[in-house]
Amino acid sequence: LDGTKVTPYPQEMGGYSYIVAAGHTYVLTATAVNASGEESEPSEPCTVTMPDYDYTDIDLPAADKAAIDAIVAQAMTAVGQSGVTISISGPRGNYEKSYGTNGSRALTPADHFRIGGITGSFVATAILQQVDAGHISLHDPVSMYVDDIPNGGITTIENLLMMRSGLVDYTADFWLDWTFYWYPWAAYSESAALAYIRGTNPKWLPGTQYEYNNSNYVVLGAVLEALDVTHGTSRTVKDILTDDIITPLGLTETSWPSNSSLPTPAASGNVFNPEFFGASGALVSTIGDLQKWGTELRDGT
Repeated sequence: LDGTKVTPYPQEMGGYSYIVAAGHTYVLTATAVNASGEESEPSEPCTVTMPDYDYTDIDLPAADKAAIDAIVAQAMTAVGQSGVTISISGPRGNYEKSYGTNGSRALTPADHFRIGGITGSFVATAILQQVDAGHISLHDPVSMYVDDIPNGGITTIENLLMMRSGLVDYTADFWLDWTFYWYPWAAYSESAALAYIRGTNPKWLPGTQYEYNNSNYVVLGAVLEALDVTHGTSRTVKDILTDDIITPLGLTETSWPSNSSLPTPAASGNVFNPEFFGASGALVSTIGDLQKWGTELRDGT
């Protein structure tokens, strides 16, 4: 493919698809190989230009908007949700809208809300930045960076990223759940989460099973902090995400709050200490910033 190394993905009927970049032109040729390993001459070249993904100035057709409005209304009724905000971008156009209320007022796209587990995509990106810089390998054991993690000598960075570490989820602890339910603004810290993880036997050997688990990303946050110290600074994971991702991308409405309050304007019903979830779920954003973040992830920038 024009000298570009790409990865083929087998499709039905024996064909292949390839991951290529938007807006680029590729020259494709093909050869055939028989069972004896004999290869044919290359085919005539075929030039293919991939479309760009810039849909910023296209408005979604009115019929599509009406269909989406109906879907959202049905979903809100089904789950009893008072307010929903959506943002859609694609080749048919864009659509951003808020539905329902935020407490005593109408919900708006400018409202800030907890993005929960989407925080993990920021942490994973920060880890991959360190991989690109040559500071860490996905196959490194976590014990190279964080001490006393159960099975740390055989649990890799990749195991943590893929939710296949076998670590026990610290947020499943009864007393933490009880505290979070009754006193969501109570003090908590990364060190408390790590202490629970260190003191609890794993559920299985790393790489053998999958479970969505907040402990994985808390440990990855500690890995990022350890790497930062190794390279001459001592930033918290909060500062690392802010300095290395959020600020460079201009995500001005995305932050790791310093207390239990949300930035204004704020979605209601979200008052809790962000340190309960730390690197696994502390970030706050808006629908607009999440759309920007999705675009950055899609384009690999």
